[in-house]
Amino acid sequence: MRQLILLLRAAPAALAVLFFAPDARGQVEEMEMRAAFFDQTGHGYQSVAGPARGPGSENALIFEPLFFLKIRHDESWTHDVNVTVDIVSNASIDAIDANSSASAVNEAATVDVTSTYHQDEHRAHVRYGFHIEEPFRSVFIGGGYSRSLADDNASLWITGLATFDFFDQVNRLGHDLGLGDRHTININVGGSQILSPTTLFDATYGVTLQDGRLETTWNSVPLSDGTRGDEVFPGVRLRHAVAARVAQHLPLTRTTLKAAYRFYVDNYKLVGHTVEGQLFQYLTDWLYVRGSYRYHWQSGVDFYGTVFQPLPVVVPETSDSDLAPFTAHEVGLKLVLLAERSPWETLERVFIEASFYRYFRTNDLAVNWMTLAFGRRF
Repeated sequence: MRQLILLLRAAPAALAVLFFAPDARGQVEEMEMRAAFFDQTGHGYQSVAGPARGPGSENALIFEPLFFLKIRHDESWTHDVNVTVDIVSNASIDAIDANSSASAVNEAATVDVTSTYHQDEHRAHVRYGFHIEEPFRSVFIGGGYSRSLADDNASLWITGLATFDFFDQVNRLGHDLGLGDRHTININVGGSQILSPTTLFDATYGVTLQDGRLETTWNSVPLSDGTRGDEVFPGVRLRHAVAARVAQHLPLTRTTLKAAYRFYVDNYKLVGHTVEGQLFQYLTDWLYVRGSYRYHWQSGVDFYGTVFQPLPVVVPETSDSDLAPFTAHEVGLKLVLLAERSPWETLERVFIEASFYRYFRTNDLAVNWMTLAFGRRF
């Protein structure tokens, strides 16, 4: 908690030095404050909060405040600054501290900055930041380039991000095995095309390579003799994802429809298909509602199980419910008030947003989350 407080105190000063030094120019164009609340219920065989052979509780409460600034440095440069804080109660990490419950509440914070250069049809950006929480540290850096084509009717882009994680290797018995690390490199390429004055299509392909300690060190697997063993992952994970989306606007009813599909596969033999639909409807000039539905199916990794035989050798094993075969559904409703278009002059340049989502899947996990956001454009 002390580290989190120091971070939150230091972040504004660091950003002020970066963007508002005497030799720099900067103007805040947009500010947003957002609060999210997550309530998760369910069970998983990796959790020890239950019988030895599982499943154990995966209940969690998460409160997440977020602060966003968009700063214009000059005519070509802008900076997007996100500061996120997570306050987690009864999260998975509590399993490593079941006796004293000193970690019953775990705090985390992220500072994520994207600096963008825009000149004519060219746009380039650099992204950098860090994440900190009780057993875990992470830094990341990346960038990207996009170019508009055909009089802004089409665009192409490429992005990349490298993430370096460092964490205490606390095992399922609560013993600290020293510092561990994980490395992730992600590259995405894509493009968009205006098909008609009211129709837009875009598609992306992404590849991600991970190595290092990929398993969650305090996770465990149930054994047939009534005890529990360590979760073990293969050393390298290579992920591929292809996604496409089409958006259609209906001017007569002021309605926009979006449909998307994503295919995922990796070398752990996990295959996933995701289909999503969204409907945007303006109720007035200054108020619109968005409804959404997402369907996801995945095969599960080839080393997933709910019970394993004790073996004299170390082999990949996991009981993580996120890596199991399952089908998931998500429904959502969002209401956005664009007060800058409203009759209330006192709320000029303001927007207010509220949303609710319900996520549930076939292997006994459900999440309700609500968000409330307030923003102002300058």
